[in-house]
Amino acid sequence: MTTATRTNVPTGQVWPARTLALISAVFAAGFIVDGLFGMMIPELAYDGRPVVWDAVLRAVLHLGQIAAASAIGTAGLAGSGLTARIGLPLWIVGGVCFVAGELLYLVAPRPADIAFQVGSVAILVGMVLAGVGVLRTGRWTGPGRFLPLTTGLYVIPLTGVIIAGSAQLAALTGYSVLWLLLGLSLYSVTRAGPPAPGTDDRPDLG
Repeated sequence: MTTATRTNVPTGQVWPARTLALISAVFAAGFIVDGLFGMMIPELAYDGRPVVWDAVLRAVLHLGQIAAASAIGTAGLAGSGLTARIGLPLWIVGGVCFVAGELLYLVAPRPADIAFQVGSVAILVGMVLAGVGVLRTGRWTGPGRFLPLTTGLYVIPLTGVIIAGSAQLAALTGYSVLWLLLGLSLYSVTRAGPPAPGTDDRPDLG
């Protein structure tokens, strides 16, 4: 019986893509746990004074965002057109900026803020472009195919909440839930199998 998430990942790329997807899901779950602890322990709140071990932990967990982009690229789920060639690298740049921002915040809050701002724009644009590539290519056929685009667009209201300074932890935890769903969906879809119905293997041009 054909499942809703059948795709056509090349056999040699299945396990690298699945490993990256699993890393993404596990690290997103780590962010959720960290956010819940932040709600219970004021010292760990995102708007409080940074705690060294927690900042380092969050920097490591941001690598999961890079892993998700790498999983999509490895599996070819966004195709090979401009949306993928521009979107996925921007997505990765955003993740790198977040890693740098978490670490910089320990010693230089102003550069850290700049890193977070650049990272937010990069990951927003990158995920939207990559998400469009996923939808246009058609290799990912389950409802999870909307998650790259949805998670990218979530950055817009998330940024508004952070600027407003209220309910930051709740909004960030919701963001982490989307990342968790993305990682789990990627893990499910990145397996070898017959081509998905309606798959378009031609490069998209935009």
